[in-house]
Amino acid sequence: RPSPEGRRIATSIHDSRARLWNATSCEELHVLEHGDAGSAMDMGFLDGGETVAVFTVHGLVYLWSATTGERLRIFGDPAPAGITAMLVFQDQRWLATVTTWAVSVWNATSGEKLRALHDPDFDFHGA
Repeated sequence: RPSPEGRRIATSIHDSRARLWNATSCEELHVLEHGDAGSAMDMGFLDGGETVAVFTVHGLVYLWSATTGERLRIFGDPAPAGITAMLVFQDQRWLATVTTWAVSVWNATSGEKLRALHDPDFDFHGA
């Protein structure tokens, strides 16, 4: 995924790492290790490209500094499976995570869950 200002690109190959690249030189800037949280399912940029959000198969969101590669915060709803997507809102202040049975909206800065829709009888897959 390209950053909003076009200076960086975030990639993942479905392992426990995401990578951040310089979009001009193709130089690898940082390897973002999220350990046993599973494969990165989705990613996006916040704060005008200064923060990278990585959403893992186990329902956790990892926030990283795009400048230093430092892990800033972890939040989410740990889930054993059924993760489908993460959406960064246009204002880059909010995130939505989608699992098979729930859609949750988060404050991207604090990690606070603001809203959640849960329905075990409904499949949100692809919502």
